[in-house]
Amino acid sequence: SNTFTYTFDIANIDITGPAILGVTKNPTGWTNGKVEVIVECADNQPTGAADGTIAAGAGLHSMAYSFDGGVTWSNTNRTSVDKNKTLSFVVRDVLGNQTTQTIEITNIDKTAPTVSLSATDEKNADGNFVLTATASDKESGLAEKAYSWNNGQTWNAGPEATIDVEGTFSVVVRDKAGNTAKASVTIVEK
Repeated sequence: SNTFTYTFDIANIDITGPAILGVTKNPTGWTNGKVEVIVECADNQPTGAADGTIAAGAGLHSMAYSFDGGVTWSNTNRTSVDKNKTLSFVVRDVLGNQTTQTIEITNIDKTAPTVSLSATDEKNADGNFVLTATASDKESGLAEKAYSWNNGQTWNAGPEATIDVEGTFSVVVRDKAGNTAKASVTIVEK
C-alpha cells in the first residue's frame, strides 16, 4: 500500500470582519437640515505573520452596508440622518463576517431661538428710542451675528438698536444652525 503525506498552508480562510477605515459627517458644524454619514472600509484579514501583515479578505458583500444595526442592507456606503441620535452601522463581507460601529449625531438643531423685544418709551439724550432684544437658544446657541433689525438683510452682534421715530419695529434672531425667530414692539412716546 502506498501512503502519501501532504502538507498544506491554508491562507484563504477569512474569519475577520471588514475594517472600518474612516467615518465622516457632513456637515460637521451645526445644521437645521440633514447630516450625511459616509463609511469607508476595506475587507482585509491578518496573515498570521509576526510582523502583522494583512492581506485581502474575501471582499465586501454586494449589499455590504446597514445603517439600522443589520436589519436592512444597502450597496451604498452613505446615509442621511435628520435628527440627533446614535447611529449604529454594520459592514459585512461576502462570507458574512461583520464589523459594527456607532457614531453620535449631535449637530442637528431644528428649534428656533426664543426672543423678546422691548423699547424705551422716551427718547435718550441723542434723541433716539432704544430697542433691546433678549434672546437665547438651548441647542446650538445664538449665531455670532445673531440680530437683524432689517428683516434678515444684514446681521449684527449686538442686541440693541436705536430709532428716532415712533412705530412698530421688529428684530429677527438666528441661531448657529440657521433657525430664526422674530419679535416686534410698538413705540409710542410718552
